[in-house]
Amino acid sequence: MTKQCVRRLGGKRDLRRVARWVTTCVCATALIQQVGPALTAEPSDAAPPVAAADEITLRGRVLLPDGKPVPGADVYWVQVEPAQPPAQGKRWWEKRAVTDDEGRFQWTLADTDAKIGPANRPPIFACKAGLGLDGMNIGREEAKSELTLRLAEEVPIRGRLTDTEGRPVTGAKIVVLGVQTASDGSLDGLLEKWKRNPQSMQGRPERMLSMVFPFDRFAAESDREGRFTISGLGAERVVALSITAAGYAPEQKRVVTRAGFDADQYNQSLVANGPARMGPLGRLPRLAPPEFDQVMESELVLRGTVFTGPDRRPVAMALVDTGNSPQNMSPRPMTDATGRFEVRGVRRGPNLTLFVTPPQDSNLLMRAQRCDVPPGQTEAEVDVELKEGVFVDCHLFDQATGRGIEGGVRFVPLPGNRFADQPGYDNPIISYRPTDDDGHVRLKVGPGLGVLLAQKRITERGIEGQPDNTYRQASFSKDDSERVPITVNGERRTFTSYSGALVFLASHNAAKVIDLTIGADHAKFDLAFDPGKIVTIAIEDEQGRSVSDAWVAGVTESMQNTLRITESTCTVYALGADRPRRIRVLHPARHLAGSLVLTGDEPAPATVRLAATASIAGRALDPDGEPVADATVRIGYGDQTVSDLDRSVSMVQAPVKTDADGRFLVENVVPGERLTLSFVQGDSFFYLDGLTTKERQLDAGQKLELGDVALKQNR
Repeated sequence: MTKQCVRRLGGKRDLRRVARWVTTCVCATALIQQVGPALTAEPSDAAPPVAAADEITLRGRVLLPDGKPVPGADVYWVQVEPAQPPAQGKRWWEKRAVTDDEGRFQWTLADTDAKIGPANRPPIFACKAGLGLDGMNIGREEAKSELTLRLAEEVPIRGRLTDTEGRPVTGAKIVVLGVQTASDGSLDGLLEKWKRNPQSMQGRPERMLSMVFPFDRFAAESDREGRFTISGLGAERVVALSITAAGYAPEQKRVVTRAGFDADQYNQSLVANGPARMGPLGRLPRLAPPEFDQVMESELVLRGTVFTGPDRRPVAMALVDTGNSPQNMSPRPMTDATGRFEVRGVRRGPNLTLFVTPPQDSNLLMRAQRCDVPPGQTEAEVDVELKEGVFVDCHLFDQATGRGIEGGVRFVPLPGNRFADQPGYDNPIISYRPTDDDGHVRLKVGPGLGVLLAQKRITERGIEGQPDNTYRQASFSKDDSERVPITVNGERRTFTSYSGALVFLASHNAAKVIDLTIGADHAKFDLAFDPGKIVTIAIEDEQGRSVSDAWVAGVTESMQNTLRITESTCTVYALGADRPRRIRVLHPARHLAGSLVLTGDEPAPATVRLAATASIAGRALDPDGEPVADATVRIGYGDQTVSDLDRSVSMVQAPVKTDADGRFLVENVVPGERLTLSFVQGDSFFYLDGLTTKERQLDAGQKLELGDVALKQNR
């Protein structure tokens, strides 16, 4: 990305936002999400790095799979060229250490080394000829301990590229974007997870090494026969590859480096189990074995003009892209002084969309325009009209202290906004724009009725039992609430956007209704965050003895508000009498649970007394009367807070499984909560229907014996 482009887009934060916005292809989205940590591998205005005085020394060992040391291994770290602002600096990989006879390495971060900060987790990796690399992203916690990198056996990636007529594609660039591994060294669990739930491919990987900076050691070019080889990545890896060639549409592949890997069975499952919006196989992040053939389709070239107003004034320096352009961090096309652009390397598709981002300092709005190109056509002319928006200055602050709050602001049109569906305004939901350190941000929004929504910036949630967002959920003023009806469903508070979609207030801390007109001067709004009241709770068992190391749900009003508390007391934040909050506590090891309701007016400490959890036992049978063996048993709770509690605890515990005869025992069932019971066996999903009211809501200490239960099957 050129310095000029970075500067005009407003810095690295906008680059990340634009990258997410222009990436509509599911495969490319997953790649960008997974290589994301590398984009914060340097100082930024979003998260100050560790101060220079806080000298950091990285140390660790490089081992073989059997635990033996690897002498002479090269250890690499990202380097940053000093620049103002830092986002304009060049970045590259550099060998920073070589392991000694015991496989150890150590060095102290220098000025040019990528810095480690609260949100900056630069990647490190080690490699040696004849072995596969290993790496990880390093945050503050990892930097405090000795690192362990475990090299793998070598499994080279070999491919052959041909065009649709079988002719070799020469000179193609093959770049490694990322390398994913599993914590236990085997991809079996990860592959089965993807097979059952393709959407989980887009989730946070167990271990991911980002490789988006240029590094020739893991890049290749196809020869005169269209062949290429990439070595040094190792066995049991999922390697994200970008393949680009002049005159051809780009390809992204996920290569599983396992000898004899059968990719077809997994790709077929991705189609069968993926949601309809993920489309046909061609739009899925397809898996490939370490040796594969790839047919490269000829590119579609889009040309056109970006203009604004009835006199068709050209818009210069607008960023133009599609969601299926090469994801290799190369410069994006921009319009010239006459508003003309050319986008090459475009893949044909049923939902081909052209994304246009105007210069940051103009009042023009971004535009997403569908392109209908007939099959077989190699070039197309597309003109794009941009409409005027209104600049809005927002200030996020703590209403109790007046202190600015770092966060983000978005805009959502409301029903009755007559502009939202008009061409040029038809992408009206503005994604979050980050504030500066003092809570100030400027964004462009479309005209008409809508809501500004603000949220606190999330950093490292839950460190040492402390929640990250301790402010109350967003609420409308008395006047605004008359214009925006809120629907309350349990603990969910929502309102309806212009499109009929629900907007959840749980993820926001401030809301303001605005109604702007075309051509208006920039508007200013203060968005106050309410810290609410604080109460300390004491956790005790039935005998009144203190209980420590419990899980507490409802610590804040924000989403994902379950924390593991090491002490026997816990602070509950953002309380208010207008929305009493039920706090749930679970101690899985001692099979105890309890709850209490708080408004913030209780004397401290408020005591929550735990009692025995419930349990459910039975034998699961399929519709044919056969045992449902080796199935994961899941409890579903109707209450969102209890669901969050159960999900948080389940992430650190082994799943409950049926045995060979279908028998199961689910412990630590939260008493007093409505529940459902389901079973997942491979690709099959079963559920238990017909539970009585008493069976759906158990008492403290109750042991429900269901006996043989006939399940119904969804798929």
